[in-house]
Amino acid sequence: GDELRLKLGDGAQFYHGREWEGTGYVKGIYDGEIEIEMKGGDVPDKIADDFLVEYIWKSTSFDRMQNALKTFAIDDTSVTGYIFHSLLGHPVEEQKIATARVPASDEEFAVPGLPPLNESQME
Repeated sequence: GDELRLKLGDGAQFYHGREWEGTGYVKGIYDGEIEIEMKGGDVPDKIADDFLVEYIWKSTSFDRMQNALKTFAIDDTSVTGYIFHSLLGHPVEEQKIATARVPASDEEFAVPGLPPLNESQME
């Protein structure tokens, strides 16, 4: 989930007697109030106002997408030429797989040792 950093504002620091900050996750929003589950135990729970909230951006998903796009653009072996040009919207001839065969009956969909497929998986 998205992580937040919570800090005491100037007035709350005076009331609490010192600076404080912690991190946590949004648990819910109820009637305009935000419920945050905090990490750690030293949370000034007597203070209800004058908090500063910062969103902590984690770039994991972004980094993975960037890496995948870079691989797609640079590595000729990342996908077949057909898939590469299809994704880029280039006109390509449809390719048939010589050994591809659609099962004729439900029994042909079965694999020994695995549970049977759902009806939607056989469509």
